Amino acid sequence: ALNENDLESARSALDEAKEKGLTADRELEYNEAVYLEKNGEWQKAYDSFSQYCNRYPEDTEAARELTFLENRVKALGANPLLSATEQRTGKRHHKYVRKNRVKKPAPSPWD
Repeated sequence: ALNENDLESARSALDEAKEKGLTADRELEYNEAVYLEKNGEWQKAYDSFSQYCNRYPEDTEAARELTFLENRVKALGANPLLSATEQRTGKRHHKYVRKNRVKKPAPSPWD
């Protein structure tokens, strides 16, 4: 669901996995951090990726995401007005995209 930017389904799947007690699962931790990032919750995503990278320092993709989020959080933190605006518009933007996204039809095997 995360790869398809279906954040509502992704949130449901993450919550269901947590209810089943999979809180220490590596893939679940990574996907939770990705969900937070895609949902525009930059500080929470940074915190999640930071915790993940401390546990799994060999994951270079996660380290790259952590660097990206660190830069974003620093930039937003330096300007309180920008930070508040970014948090509001980021979430609104994601809701708008999810609501109005046009799904591409699957390619036909006859083409």
